[in-house]
Amino acid sequence: MVTTLKRPAADPDLGFGDDQLPEVLRCLREAAPLIREQAPLGEQDRTPTEKVIAIFDELRLWGIMIPRRWGGRGMSTTAMFEITREIGRADMSAAWVVQILNGTGWVASLTSDEIQEEVFAAGIPRVSSGATPPGVAVPVDGGYIVNGAWPYSSGSRQATWGQYGVAIRSEDGTLQHGNFVYLRRSDFEIENTWYTAGLQGTGSDTAVAKDAFVPKHRLVPVEKSFESRDPDRRHFGAPSDYWPVATLIRSTSAGMFVGAAEAMLEMLKAQVAVKPVVTTIHSPASSSQVIQLEIGAAAAKISAARQTLLGATALLDAAALERRVPSLDERARLKGEHAVAFELISAAVEKMMHLAGSSAFMTKNDLQRFWRDIGVGTRHIAFLPHLGYEVYGRSLLGIVPNIIPPGVY
Repeated sequence: MVTTLKRPAADPDLGFGDDQLPEVLRCLREAAPLIREQAPLGEQDRTPTEKVIAIFDELRLWGIMIPRRWGGRGMSTTAMFEITREIGRADMSAAWVVQILNGTGWVASLTSDEIQEEVFAAGIPRVSSGATPPGVAVPVDGGYIVNGAWPYSSGSRQATWGQYGVAIRSEDGTLQHGNFVYLRRSDFEIENTWYTAGLQGTGSDTAVAKDAFVPKHRLVPVEKSFESRDPDRRHFGAPSDYWPVATLIRSTSAGMFVGAAEAMLEMLKAQVAVKPVVTTIHSPASSSQVIQLEIGAAAAKISAARQTLLGATALLDAAALERRVPSLDERARLKGEHAVAFELISAAVEKMMHLAGSSAFMTKNDLQRFWRDIGVGTRHIAFLPHLGYEVYGRSLLGIVPNIIPPGVY
């Protein structure tokens, strides 16, 4: 069913701005050697380097999915997928930061008129986010006093705002969960906690707020959260206002996994064309039928994953243009299909590392960086295959409630 809302008379967001995509991709391909060159430094600093951030600034990559009513590019989920895929070919950590800050910035465009007007007042914001464990918001005159520590806050070094989950503490001490607050960057500090085997260049540290005052209007209540569509809201009307949050974030994030796996495949093809299979007659390694078969299998898995994921973005974009919110059954199916895609990517990546041999694990070899980044990324709760299959299975069998709340799949 189409949700009917009041739309402004002059709507700048009737469709998507995907006519911009070819030029963005061309510029990213030109910048790819520098982005890849900077990746080890970004990993060392645990955040993308200033040179890489400057590229993203110049290309206006923080506003890819932001509706044009706020000066964003207003592009589709398919375009976002292809952009993160292109960046992922050079540095998956950098792609992760672009996607997270884009995704959370887009989420801000779903909020109340008051929040949108404040968050977008100075242009496209960079919004980091965290939900678990939630902070605590204590009601006071005019708003809330917020305390909390939110780990895994990707892109925190570049953030100008924070969107963080809180539980509201009532006078009797009970907690109401599922709310979010918007904090200015000056309201929270960053603790250096992100030391991990992969995706270390994402700056996914812990954001910490201590006695931060948040005006009442900057809280998004659980009973009227991001997917709530207020018929009296003025700032709405773009197709992007109809995307479901969790499905959108997962679908657009997937592009970087495909791009990173494709980059690994290209490196492996170049390697087997010149290096032998040591202790065998196969020189170069590409003369081996086993190598030929396994590279073909890996490539087919990556291609199949990409096509599956693009099917999801096509559904999201078509529904948005119809001003229709995808049903829970559709979202469950996409989560199940995403599970297949991520299993295919993981299988292809592991196979390629076996084919590449022990030299692939040398720290100077980019293969191991992509392998580590994909390995850590696929363990994110949003991408775990067994959860995707269970959600889809329960949906097919009509079992309610599902294991994940509707707004989270």
